[in-house]
Amino acid sequence: MTNPAERNDIDLSKLFTWGREFELLGRNSESLGKVYIRLVGDADLNRARIYALRKSRELRDKLNTPGSDERLAYIPEINSEDRDILIETLISFSLRELTGKVVSDTKVPLPKELKSNATLEQQEKHQKEVDDYPVKRDKEVRKNLEKEISTLRSDLNKKSTEVLLKEYEKLVINQYCENEMLFRFKDACIVFGAYKDEDYTERLFDSLEVYDNALTEIKTQLSTFYTSLDINMDELKN
Repeated sequence: MTNPAERNDIDLSKLFTWGREFELLGRNSESLGKVYIRLVGDADLNRARIYALRKSRELRDKLNTPGSDERLAYIPEINSEDRDILIETLISFSLRELTGKVVSDTKVPLPKELKSNATLEQQEKHQKEVDDYPVKRDKEVRKNLEKEISTLRSDLNKKSTEVLLKEYEKLVINQYCENEMLFRFKDACIVFGAYKDEDYTERLFDSLEVYDNALTEIKTQLSTFYTSLDINMDELKN
């Protein structure tokens, strides 16, 4: 029998230059021309990461600077007398991390495999256990998450208002910096992956600064285009 890998001439280069052609539209839906976008490789990914980290660091410095425009705009004031609101706000900021921990730590045994000579009734019961498993696990996750939230709330209530305010400020700043890092990373990937020609030789933007100053409508489309890029295994095989 012929080896499928030998029978088909598979061009693995497509894995490393996966891209597509897109049409940019103006504000009145008029065509602005074609652009060619491909997924960036490791070298450009690293450049994008470094750029994003630098931008995140810049924002963090500004948010930590008393009286800065960024701090005044992004760090909302919370009355120190509103302890309950402060505590619930801290819990809401911690929910994603708590949920991830609980989902990872919650172990619900899968239904045991049946023996080959299982009766029809045993098979029916086993199938019901399989069908009910997602709901059972979700219920266990919710129960454990409620325990974690209750423990966190208890721990926060033991802290002084001053400490709570500092924790609140740190969490808010971390959230904004994380968003900034993700957005900037995506922007850099777009700049490094967008081209004017189908051979991917002439970049659409000369620099990240040029991209920053582009119209919002253009950047939104490019972001959507880049996100839509996905390796289609059937197409790669063909």
